[in-house]
Amino acid sequence: RRDTDDTRIVSFMSCKGGAGTSFAASNLAFEIAEGFKRRVLLIDLNQQFADAAFLVSDETPPSTLPQLCAQIERLDSAFLDASVAHVTENFHVLAGAGDPVKAAEMREDALEWILGVAAPRYDFVIFDVGVCINPLSMVALDRSDQIELVLQPAMPHVRAGRRLLEILVSLGYSTDQMRLIVNRATRASDRTRAALEEVLGLHAACTIPDDADTVLDAINQGHPVSRVARGTGVVRALQGYAKQLVEGEVRAGHGATHSEPLMSRLFGPQGHAEAQV
Repeated sequence: RRDTDDTRIVSFMSCKGGAGTSFAASNLAFEIAEGFKRRVLLIDLNQQFADAAFLVSDETPPSTLPQLCAQIERLDSAFLDASVAHVTENFHVLAGAGDPVKAAEMREDALEWILGVAAPRYDFVIFDVGVCINPLSMVALDRSDQIELVLQPAMPHVRAGRRLLEILVSLGYSTDQMRLIVNRATRASDRTRAALEEVLGLHAACTIPDDADTVLDAINQGHPVSRVARGTGVVRALQGYAKQLVEGEVRAGHGATHSEPLMSRLFGPQGHAEAQV
């Protein structure tokens, strides 16, 4: 058992599906666990056909996040350990819903309880949030030390990425928490990447080069990309950023402090949604 304040919580999200959020979250989690011998839990909070577990393992997960939420009164450290996929000794995955209907049934207090049980037992808890900003994903974002914005160097991502950042700021998250991950970068996209950095006001903390064949091969095998193509540009980028995350500055506490209730922040005083990606 560890001090909860020592656990680093990081959320990965994007403004568009297919940006590579699950790939980045799952592979960085693996590199932190295996390259730096940290205990890492990846929680797949993607509510649209979650598949992060299958990007790093070809085994069927023993349970899913909705199933765990439905039995929350039974949850203790032993039950959590039996519910996660043990990809390696140090890297575990709590699989996502894989079904938007089941995902909608999950409650915020259940996720808080899971995080309370998990955090003292891991060095890192990593959330794959996907593209949804709702009360459930805000539980993860509220507890996060860093929010990783995974975008591609393309004009639709520039526009939507700016909107995502504005929504996050309006909900009380600081740009100091945010990091930009540029996925599928090419030499031809340098100008668009620069535009992305300028519009968001964020320098790319990690740039993952485009190597569709290597990534697809790893995904098809259900293995982390470094197990399939060690030494490639994609792997070097992931390992370099994993090192940055591990060596990140010491924090005084988790996430941001918000005085307004979660539902008021999301929907506003009149009950109308203020933020949609």
